[in-house]
Amino acid sequence: MRSVARGLGFGVWGLFCAALLQGCGDTSDGIPIDQLSTDLAAAVCDNIGGCCEAAAIPFDLASCKAKARAVLDPEVAEELTRNVSYDAVAAEHCLGVYGQVVRSCDLLDHRTEEACRYVFVGQLPTGAVCSRGEECAPTAGGTPYCKFGDDPEQGLCAVRVPAMKVARPHGKSGDLCGFGCDSGGNCSGSAPASVNTDITTGCYVSDGLYCGGSGFTCQPLVANGQPCLQYDACQTGSFCGAGVCEPKLADGAACTGSSECNSESCLFNPQSAVGVCASRNYANAKTCAGDLN
Repeated sequence: MRSVARGLGFGVWGLFCAALLQGCGDTSDGIPIDQLSTDLAAAVCDNIGGCCEAAAIPFDLASCKAKARAVLDPEVAEELTRNVSYDAVAAEHCLGVYGQVVRSCDLLDHRTEEACRYVFVGQLPTGAVCSRGEECAPTAGGTPYCKFGDDPEQGLCAVRVPAMKVARPHGKSGDLCGFGCDSGGNCSGSAPASVNTDITTGCYVSDGLYCGGSGFTCQPLVANGQPCLQYDACQTGSFCGAGVCEPKLADGAACTGSSECNSESCLFNPQSAVGVCASRNYANAKTCAGDLN
């Protein structure tokens, strides 16, 4: 799922409880799991009204909360069925930062990602079979994720180190690699830890390469219209859609994920698997209505 609930602990929730949320409860105990979706709906709807008004978008507080709860209740329940544990104290901190960001009208970003990283915590160790990144346990020095190869349904838990401006040896096409380096020279771990532990070679976009393939070697960036197997395999300004590199989409175009859009924002409604590329302002017709998908 692509909604706010999927981001809890995986890149999305937060608010300063005492200042911005009503009825958060005893801060020493955190937020009980059965109260989580109610408080998250409040974190959004109690704080987004001013942003909606400024954007001339209709807003009704009660309707916003009701719609948000309808989306969040089943998603919170689903998270607990998938190799994850819940931390009530981490959730309270997360909701604090989250509401502050919503009130600013900004998109959810690294602030909410950092604050909410440990609300739902994966239980699977590095190297374990996974179906999504949220199942993978935290690891010191990096971000856990599920690395997919040829099988899009089953991957292995891996660790992505934070992007950093560290000089990595430039790999040539075919060289074993541990890092992919973007157009700014920032490198992050690309191969699973079991593969890249002792490999410091980076594959640089500026050299026309990415780190991937079945053996994690430097591969030429893939041109539009050509087959691709991972999100960072395509040339700059393109994305890997349905196994083929395509140009990124303009606002208003149909999308199935934010990486497809030039704006890096794909908005969804609960009844559809297809969204719409949209501007990166958090207040829009969907969020102002409490539609958090």
